[in-house]
This record gives sequence, structure tokens and C-alpha cells, in this order.
Amino acid sequence: MDVKIDRYDRSILSAIQRNNQCTVAELGQSVGLSKSATQRRLASMREKGLVEADIAILNPDRVGSYLTFLMIITLTNADTKTMDRLNSAVNRMDEIQQCYHVTGSIDYFAIASVSNREHFARLTKELFYDNPDIKRFESSLVVDRVKVGLSLPL
Repeated sequence: MDVKIDRYDRSILSAIQRNNQCTVAELGQSVGLSKSATQRRLASMREKGLVEADIAILNPDRVGSYLTFLMIITLTNADTKTMDRLNSAVNRMDEIQQCYHVTGSIDYFAIASVSNREHFARLTKELFYDNPDIKRFESSLVVDRVKVGLSLPL
């Protein structure tokens, strides 16, 4: 369901995508609205589901040593029950940061973060090996984080 948003809403959403820790007064000043108008708009957009979550993005180099892997996954059958089983499995795994059902020659694209190679081996064994739903999977180790973000271009 599309929700109609105006230029002020877009400005507010753009600003909180960059920094959701600013005060409502600072946010209002940056978009040209009063504190109360900004607060009403922000509350309305949250209520309508435009803002899914307020999260902290951690720097993996500072938190600890983490490896990021990109994975492509092809299912044996792309039917609803098979997809539901994979969806449930990846949603139970904290290591899977993002997972997308995609078009084309593969079925899923996933991003995983693990503490070391052994951790990755356990993850792939649990998710892929001996899983009759998985026809094929490939993984690539991320060498450099060139750009990371989830912001939408508003």
C-alpha cells in the first residue's frame, strides 16, 4: 500500500535515514517545520509503517573481527512450500543479515556476517549441506566494504 508523502515528509525521512538520533527540534529546523509539526508527521509516518525500525549500524572492524559473505542460492523447486522453508531458516539465523528472493537464474541472494571461517562453515553446513531443498549455492568473501547502507533515495 502506497502512502502519500509530501516534500516535508520526504525531507524528514531523508534526514532520519542519515541520523535518527537528532532531536525533533533539530529535525524540524533542518526541514523547515516547527517542532510540533515535525513530531506529528514523524509519529504519523511511524504509525503508517513508513519507518520499520530504529537501529544502530555497527562498524564490524571496531566491534570485532567479522567476515562478510555474499551468497547465491538456487532451490531444487521454486514452489511456495520450499521457499517458505528457506525463508523460515534464514529468519532464524542472526548471521544472515539480508536475504532477497530474486528473479533470474538464481532464487535467492543473501548476505551473511560471521566471526571466522569455522563459523561460516557451520552456517553453510546447517543451511545448505544435506538440505534437499538446495540445488546449488555459491559464496564469495567480501574483501572491502565499498558502500554499505539501507537508505532509500527519496
